[in-house]
Amino acid sequence: MIHYFIPIIAAILFRCGGTDQWPWCILNQKLWRWLMGVVIGLMLWKGWFAYGICIVAYLLATNLFGYGEKTPILKYLPKWAKFFMSGFMFGLASMSLVGPIYGLIQAIVGGLSFYVLMLLDDAEIVKNPYQELLRGGLGTILFLFV
Repeated sequence: MIHYFIPIIAAILFRCGGTDQWPWCILNQKLWRWLMGVVIGLMLWKGWFAYGICIVAYLLATNLFGYGEKTPILKYLPKWAKFFMSGFMFGLASMSLVGPIYGLIQAIVGGLSFYVLMLLDDAEIVKNPYQELLRGGLGTILFLFV
């Protein structure tokens, strides 16, 4: 039952992890995003091994692959591919908890949602904070079905 809240919690954590949202905060605000696996792994507990993989997977997905045009690991890809790959990796991070089939489907959903959100942002239709909330929520939406 608690897994129904994962997309909501992920959306909030993804939004909280945005840069310079709270000038008064002395901590690196990206920690909210980088440590999503800690919260998600606890909410859908599958044992210590899966929990550890979940933490590392979300750390890598949100830190190394980030999102946007400044993603260093994806710097040679065209803009659309950067956003798709960022979403794909974010969705793929769920694999240790939802299994390989749902994990791959979530990766595709995450990639497509990040891409569509990029298009909506470019067209000035959906901007922050809704961009970040939707990225976090849609990138974990399949947790509703496990």
